[in-house]
Amino acid sequence: MSDMKFGKVTAAASLATSGSAYTIVAGSYNTSLTTYTFDPESNELGYGKQHSLPQGFAPSWIQESPVNDAIIAVCSEAFPGEVASTVLESADTHNVVNSLPSGGDGPASGGFTADGQYFIAANYASGSVQAYSVAEDGKITALGESTALTGSGPNADRQTSPHPHHVIASPVDDQTVYIPDLGSDVILQFAVKNDKLEKVSEYEAPAGSGPRHGVFHPESSLLYVVTELSNEVLVYKLGDDGKLSLTSQTSIVPKEKAEKSSMQASEIVISSDGKYIYAANRDVKPSGADDEDHMAIFSVSDNGETLELTKHVKVGGIQPRAFVLFGAEDEYLIIGNTYENNPNVVVFKRDSQSGDLEQVAKASGQSPTSFIWLADL
Repeated sequence: MSDMKFGKVTAAASLATSGSAYTIVAGSYNTSLTTYTFDPESNELGYGKQHSLPQGFAPSWIQESPVNDAIIAVCSEAFPGEVASTVLESADTHNVVNSLPSGGDGPASGGFTADGQYFIAANYASGSVQAYSVAEDGKITALGESTALTGSGPNADRQTSPHPHHVIASPVDDQTVYIPDLGSDVILQFAVKNDKLEKVSEYEAPAGSGPRHGVFHPESSLLYVVTELSNEVLVYKLGDDGKLSLTSQTSIVPKEKAEKSSMQASEIVISSDGKYIYAANRDVKPSGADDEDHMAIFSVSDNGETLELTKHVKVGGIQPRAFVLFGAEDEYLIIGNTYENNPNVVVFKRDSQSGDLEQVAKASGQSPTSFIWLADL
């Protein structure tokens, strides 16, 4: 890999003529959404179109509707927070439908229910969640007041109060979601009933683990949660009744950083065939500009319950916050490294048989915090 020639960064418009190019939209702490284009024939990564948002917006989290891929919800991790609904009709055509308060402070993320009828914002800073109905044209309407969470954890620096950090749609109930609460070491279960968000139950995570993000297996009733404070992947079995039971936990930290107290895991994804899980390590106190972070790659057993670490791959930068797989068979992965001294975006080619990643393109100067692959553009 040392003699790999990385694709140069170009204007996105110059790649639009390639029928094989992929289009990806990214959120960040800037004031607009950015469209990226990646051409696998030339390994060129381009960015150009900036999609404007309401004044003061910081679109750190974006989420595509599961039933209408033109509708994208945007969380502005501000104080107070906001949520906007947007329609992205093409790589160049973008319209804001409406925006509303998030019902709290610092919404780190949000998610749709599986039927796409509702969106729930997770207000990390204020420890609350807010639900919205989503109309066919994308307009969002708040469902009453936000719901304040309760709880805390043993980490005196990070867990003095609830901090919901993700919203994951249930694979078995169209209007149920699961919310990892980093501050309280629980996975919360909520459901929308009669246009009202109601808490159903909560499930324990190991004390001090700080559950951050999660993803369900595409075929089995299993939830994988990455923990920011203990840097692990937790495996939960989902019962027919919607209840979760913890079955295992596995570290994601590479040996060379196992003794560091500054590691904070960030994101987790699973390949569409359910065979590989990817979880990002993030060192918030790197030793220098060359101290790259790593992606942990796990093979998943046939029943989905057992994870085996296959290798760690350097991510091409420091402090990765978000990444997604893209391509019809997850042939590629794009990741945003947010280290303030050298932020960048990196594209990897993925081997579907081994799960391995090979860096093929890199663009400096950008610091995305969330991505969506626009499969139909």
